Amino acid sequence: METMLSRSWIFLGFVLFILLGYISNKNKFLSSDDLFGGTTWLQPIFNKQFAYIQFPSKYINNQLLLTSTTGYFNIGRKLNNINPIKDELENGEGKLSQDSISNYLGIESNFNNSDHLKKEIDHDKANVFGFKDEGTCDLTKGNWVHDIRKPLYSASCPFIESYSNCEVNGRPDLEFINWKWKPKDCELPQINPKAFMESMRGQSIAFVGDSVNRNHFQSLLCILSQVEKPITLFTTEIREEFEALRHNHGYLFRSFALSLSYYWSNFLVQKTNKFVLMNDNTTQNIRHIDIDIMDRNLVQNLVGIDILIISTAHWYLFNPMIILERNQVIGGHNCENVTGIIEDPNLLPYAYKKVIHNVLKGLLSTPQFKGTLLLRSLSPDHFGHKRHDTGGSCNFTTPLNNPIYSHSIWTYNVQLEEFLNVYKTLDSPTMVRLKFLDITYSSQLRGDGHPNNYRYSKELNTMFMNDVNFDRSNDCVHWCLPGPVDMWNDILVETLRLIKLEGEM
Repeated sequence: METMLSRSWIFLGFVLFILLGYISNKNKFLSSDDLFGGTTWLQPIFNKQFAYIQFPSKYINNQLLLTSTTGYFNIGRKLNNINPIKDELENGEGKLSQDSISNYLGIESNFNNSDHLKKEIDHDKANVFGFKDEGTCDLTKGNWVHDIRKPLYSASCPFIESYSNCEVNGRPDLEFINWKWKPKDCELPQINPKAFMESMRGQSIAFVGDSVNRNHFQSLLCILSQVEKPITLFTTEIREEFEALRHNHGYLFRSFALSLSYYWSNFLVQKTNKFVLMNDNTTQNIRHIDIDIMDRNLVQNLVGIDILIISTAHWYLFNPMIILERNQVIGGHNCENVTGIIEDPNLLPYAYKKVIHNVLKGLLSTPQFKGTLLLRSLSPDHFGHKRHDTGGSCNFTTPLNNPIYSHSIWTYNVQLEEFLNVYKTLDSPTMVRLKFLDITYSSQLRGDGHPNNYRYSKELNTMFMNDVNFDRSNDCVHWCLPGPVDMWNDILVETLRLIKLEGEM
């Protein structure tokens, strides 16, 4: 009797052990014990100062899995750094059909074959531009066609900066929002925000650059916020001597464990402000640009970023600057009256070329950055032959049939050339981490999409009506939101789709 009783207790204990194990596994939180042999709590990568967040997750053979209703896609990345923890991941075979991945990323249809590639690109490098031999076409060539669909968000989106909110600022013609980009040989599907967020579950997307890159960031943020209101992770001030106050921004879409952030870096390389002696014996504050030292606000925020989108151009055009290489002054730009500084018309193209080259190489070789790097091409201005400070304007109401003169267009050629120069020096594992997000030609045709003289609110214009020092220059650089810049996200989605198809993530 005692033997049977003891056996019964053993059996009940065994059943209880199995039951507790099952319950524990169903509610398991992926811990740093599982990953690193550490404590139960993981710190998200978004910012070291913020509260710890716990996300339920599962992993297989030290690899996190992306999941969807259609199947599983194994990103194949070992957890050797702290990434945003994937939410509600499940076991799977790590395989997806092309159609499943397309749906996964918000792409509703495949692309038709393209029988042409850019002439300046070697055949084996075509994939870096987001199109390949079969199944896709060149998204950079096409025209704008009328679109009866409403934008994915409205002017009420709280993330739109005032200078980009053309409708609220009183712009009477809103026809500029009713156009879509039609590539020559295919259709470019509009981003499906919910499907995109599902596909990017657990990822960290960051934009780094000037205010035009912030324009792009805010466009994507407004689109995704229609699915879920994001949590503010951080808003930090960037205080630089003799510079306007700037900010970094970070948001979390909690249901998707997806972070979206922006970091201010208008030159992408180090800049300092110093007083220099002028030819009239006065002193003036001039920016000093180190073309071979990456900006600190870029480098110190790289940890854990999966998709990094960078761009810079316009700040190199008209601003006076003294240019340094290897800590030595090599000349100046717009510094004719600075004592001892040589003005060479070839210096600015050389400097900009070095910046693009050095930043691309530097980021790809930085140990703390393991993600995919996208260089977003030039967003051209539409001032014509004038400038913002000489009465330049962009009084267009519909897309252009042909590009007009742009002060900044030469930077696109430099970007393209240096991108390819860097790409061909990389080993195969690094090549797949570098892409070119080409939005230049399509944006050249959208002179109607800028704020122009609607950069300020009606109230602000009234308040400073009689102030002679009030800046009344037109804005033909930034974009109205919603507006043409929203299409950049469609090209971004297609680029990321191809990256996943190639197994590059």
